[in-house]
Amino acid sequence: MAVFVRPDSDQSNNNWTSAPLWSKINTAIPDDTPFIQSENDPANDIFEVTLENQTDPAQSIGHIVRYRMQKGQTGGGQPGTINAIVGLYEATTLIASQTESAVATGFATFSFTLSAGEADSITDYDDLRVRVDADKSAGARTSWLEVSGIEFETPSAAATFDQVDFRIRPSDADPAINANAGGDWEAGIDVNASMELDLLFRIRFGINSAISAETEGFQIRSQKNGTGGYTLIPNTATPFVAGAGDNVEIQCIDGSYTDGAATTDLLNAVGSFVAGNGNDDNTTATIVFATGEHTELEFCILIRKLSDDGHVDDGSVGQSPADFWDFRIYRDDGTALDTYTVTPRVTITNRPGHIGGTWIETSLRNLVVDDDGNLYSIHELADEPSTAIR
Repeated sequence: MAVFVRPDSDQSNNNWTSAPLWSKINTAIPDDTPFIQSENDPANDIFEVTLENQTDPAQSIGHIVRYRMQKGQTGGGQPGTINAIVGLYEATTLIASQTESAVATGFATFSFTLSAGEADSITDYDDLRVRVDADKSAGARTSWLEVSGIEFETPSAAATFDQVDFRIRPSDADPAINANAGGDWEAGIDVNASMELDLLFRIRFGINSAISAETEGFQIRSQKNGTGGYTLIPNTATPFVAGAGDNVEIQCIDGSYTDGAATTDLLNAVGSFVAGNGNDDNTTATIVFATGEHTELEFCILIRKLSDDGHVDDGSVGQSPADFWDFRIYRDDGTALDTYTVTPRVTITNRPGHIGGTWIETSLRNLVVDDDGNLYSIHELADEPSTAIR
């Protein structure tokens, strides 16, 4: 939705009548009565009005100066040509202008659109002004300029989102657990944590909105070991059952706890809060923000030791440094938030004795000789899992 601002005070009214000028040319709906007018046969009659304050839209498009005017004249003599120069100024600095040559009788709307460079040159949207210069052509007489409206259109300020807080904690697969339950935080607010493989954990995110109201849904993405882009974490319904996505390295677990439960303000109970979602998949429902509100989102995640992507290093003796994942919230259309004040990191830690899930493949034979020369044979019988291992 566009934003419109209109005159709110006179800066100067050289030969224009009648003061105050601004109150006669600030109607939202075009109304050609009343109007203001220059002197008869103007010679650079200039007036300037200030515009209402507005928020910087932080965008370079959609900046339009719009105005209604006509030539006024008497019935006798030889009415001449009236020209007008309309300029948008920031204080005394010209931002952009347009000349309207030979303005006709009969009110009409004129406009000009700022280029991206001109829009970006505005540094203070609270100090914008419109200046109109009326001038007759040589030899003209018994003519003047009338103006009945001025407005400045800009695009709505885009909502901005910042990932400002997080907290990490272990979880379980009990669907009765919701995003607000449990006090088993692994670490403090905005403190990274270590998590064991093949056990569920949850991350709670604090998201601040700013500038304008917005309706937005979100998704969770991750990046492994600080390389590559952030990719959407896939959903898996039953990660511990073969054939149901069990070989995905990182996943959000459906049915892990109450999906869509409204969150409460647990991370940073300051300012205006709008309930978010606790999610057992990778996306949230839409959230309706008022300007400046913050919310909290929570997701349940599992990282597998063994997957189709290979083996996750957990920092055990003889292994390379433990793998880690960074997590960020994105808009539900896949675009990043505007800023990330914090980005949570989960580093994989060793769970003694944990081998990790695997799957039976072609049976193999392992031969082992002891110190006395005895030969032992161990067989894996893949086709008959009930057969004893010998």
